Amino acid sequence: MENSSSNQQQRERRREEQRDEEERVERRVKEMEEKWNLAKSKLDQPQDRIISELSMQQHDDVIIFKLANDEKKICANLPIVDIMDLMTSYIEQSIRDEVKEVAKHTGNYAGVKKMITTAVNKNLKSGWSHELLRSMETLELQELKNIIQPNQTDLDDFNDRYGIPRNSLLHRISRELTRFCGILLTPMGKSESAEESGNIPQVHPQMAVSEEHFARNTAFTSDKYRLLEEGRQAYKKAKQISFNAVTESKVQSPKFSNEYARLLQNNHAMFLMMIGPAGSGKTTLTKRIVKKCLEEKKMAFFISFHRIGKDYRWSLKNLLLKFPLILHQQYHPTDDQVQYDFQWILRNQEKCFIVLDGLDQSEFQISNDPIEADINDELFPSQLVSLLLSRRFLGGVRLILTSRPHSIVQFAPVIQPNVVVFLNDLTKEDTESLMRHYLPRGGDVETILKRLAMKSPRIHTMVHTPLFLRIFAMLYNVKGEKIWKIVQTTASLFYEIIGWHQHSAHHGSEVDVEEVNMKLGKMAFMKTMEQSVVFNNDDLQQVGLTANDVQDLVFAVLENFTKHKNSSLVGSTLLYFMHQSIQEFLSVTFAFECLDLANFKEFLGKIFPQLSIGGGEGYLNVGEDNFNILRMFLIGCISELEQQQQRTIETDEILAKKHLFIQSFCGHLRQLFVRKAYAVARDHQYQLMSDLLDLQDGNITDEIRNNLKSHHFWIMFYSDKVADREGLIHFLQQFTTNIAYLRVSLNGWGHYDDDVKRFFRSLQRPSKIGELIIAMYKSSSIPSVDDVISILPQLTISLMLRFVDLDVEREFCEKLKEGIKMFDTTKLQTQELNVRVQEYRSKDKTFHLLLHVVLSRGEAARIIESKF
Repeated sequence: MENSSSNQQQRERRREEQRDEEERVERRVKEMEEKWNLAKSKLDQPQDRIISELSMQQHDDVIIFKLANDEKKICANLPIVDIMDLMTSYIEQSIRDEVKEVAKHTGNYAGVKKMITTAVNKNLKSGWSHELLRSMETLELQELKNIIQPNQTDLDDFNDRYGIPRNSLLHRISRELTRFCGILLTPMGKSESAEESGNIPQVHPQMAVSEEHFARNTAFTSDKYRLLEEGRQAYKKAKQISFNAVTESKVQSPKFSNEYARLLQNNHAMFLMMIGPAGSGKTTLTKRIVKKCLEEKKMAFFISFHRIGKDYRWSLKNLLLKFPLILHQQYHPTDDQVQYDFQWILRNQEKCFIVLDGLDQSEFQISNDPIEADINDELFPSQLVSLLLSRRFLGGVRLILTSRPHSIVQFAPVIQPNVVVFLNDLTKEDTESLMRHYLPRGGDVETILKRLAMKSPRIHTMVHTPLFLRIFAMLYNVKGEKIWKIVQTTASLFYEIIGWHQHSAHHGSEVDVEEVNMKLGKMAFMKTMEQSVVFNNDDLQQVGLTANDVQDLVFAVLENFTKHKNSSLVGSTLLYFMHQSIQEFLSVTFAFECLDLANFKEFLGKIFPQLSIGGGEGYLNVGEDNFNILRMFLIGCISELEQQQQRTIETDEILAKKHLFIQSFCGHLRQLFVRKAYAVARDHQYQLMSDLLDLQDGNITDEIRNNLKSHHFWIMFYSDKVADREGLIHFLQQFTTNIAYLRVSLNGWGHYDDDVKRFFRSLQRPSKIGELIIAMYKSSSIPSVDDVISILPQLTISLMLRFVDLDVEREFCEKLKEGIKMFDTTKLQTQELNVRVQEYRSKDKTFHLLLHVVLSRGEAARIIESKF
């Protein structure tokens, strides 16, 4: 009865919490709607209507739809001059005269078209369509009237197509964009076939909302060099929206029921900005958004910034209607055709989506100060886009803009979006799904990814972005399982990836690839030391390169952004690397191969962060570790040295640099793995231990271990990441001799490559371990009794085993007690060793001692406590 009552109370509490959350979401939605002055403009789905119940305006719209659909049959046979004479009450004299004049000089067909265009422009009195039918009766045109008069089938067709005629420009654009957006590009820029594109799993990056983006200026919002992981972490716990919320699908995931998802569902007239680094899937995602909208009979437009010249004037109607048809079909519509379809857009903004892709690749400036202009004016793209972003033009459409993050830093409030979304990595499940598709030769994807996490944590992180996932899959398809023998370090994997890029069809340089990389590395190094991720043609010229030489590794930003009151994108042409990691890798290869010893020593000082005493207890804190990726790449470059065939520096200088590196690394480790630093700097410890996974040079490993032989390490390990786990095991095996204190949580261990057994095996490598504390959270993380017994000879002070919320500790204690009784205590290094087993219960937040055994050298084990 007590359990039943307790369960009921818990359910009631959850329901109350859910109601509170719903009320909070509703309040936030209303606040944001008021803040942005949003009307409740939700996309109307086709509704069932009865033809006899249409209003006069609705009847006019359906007649226009009919006239446009059956244009050839109707326009040639409708006596437009006689019709004009009968419709005096609904058409002004000037318009009637104009239609007659067109019919007289150009023909009856053109006259009817002129009347339709005038009707589209709303220059006829509401109800004119009924008068048209009555006029046809008067002229005894019953057969033609039967064709024009709408029936229920026509109305259903009108609703299903949102009133877009089959032979209109909008219909033509819809077909072309459905084809275009259904075709994706390979990493080398080649088009997939429609069939190949259609077979790719429909996965999307996680869309994390960047709340108060411009006020907070969060990660990825400037041209300053910073760690990509820093940006990802900034959005790790952010609220997310779904693909369906963006396209306004009726199907919504309960997981994304926050105020932003609700806002997008309730308000069509939203301006949404999607930001993310290169390769994050911005273009692919927006193409799929457009394709989805078109498939659901909504109207969508897709415009790439890099296709629009900065010096050509466009009217908005021509940009939306002429531009895509000229670009994709080489078709030049007439002004009347454009006007007819543009009027449909103006009247049906709640049914329209406009996607502007790749702001960072635009060659024109976007004004922060929108001008006063008429919607039909011809304007420079910089002015036209500014008016769109400010919502002065087409304020009722859903507007979606994509860019790399730094391109929107200087957006003035008047052109800022309602919502900014950061495209984060693919989920683990989506990464595996996509990898399976791109590895047709088969292979256990889960095992491949786990192995990659061990081999290169950096590459493992990068393959959660679509671009680098494809590149890695292409490399794996070529090398197969040999990839693990060829690629021993992160640096060597980057050599392969960059080589793959540069030998693609895009490579257009006449300069030798190795020379290009050396020169580009020099420029990359200078920019990285300046903490910048962008460069220009002048920077390339200083190192003897052109943009054509480096096109396989960089993207162009044709206008830089600077702080300017009237412009968000002002300045000279800019370039930046396809991925920040390429800049980091090239920087390191240049530093190691080309810097002199003095400058290389200065470089080492930057990649090993300063330690400072902080906190009331005098603990050592790590300064900003801004260059940890450079450090990881440097370790890989040093390991790959013997495999490099053409070096630009002498062997004795390489040896001197190796020596400097070892000195710097060992000095940093001695400062970090000490009592006053281990607790507050453990994340940095994880990073360094993972970095050393890339050190494959046995001589350097031996030299580092000998250098640290007298150091007593203090280590605290709580990470559940596979790469950190492998780093710890490798570090214990290869670099430690004396450990004063080691505290390890095995949370998440036990499911991968026998990691618990390998961990205990690594504990046998150090000569001495003082205090050892191990916490276990799952039955899979519990070691065997033999594993525990095997490390007793290394211990000098104590061993503590902690079971957290487990129910198997008593059985384990029984076995351990029996095993310890059989242990040969003459193998102990110390006179006395304490072994304890505790259980921890989250419910009462207390530790309970289950077993305490004291081992004295040469004596039988003494059981001090046994409570299990």
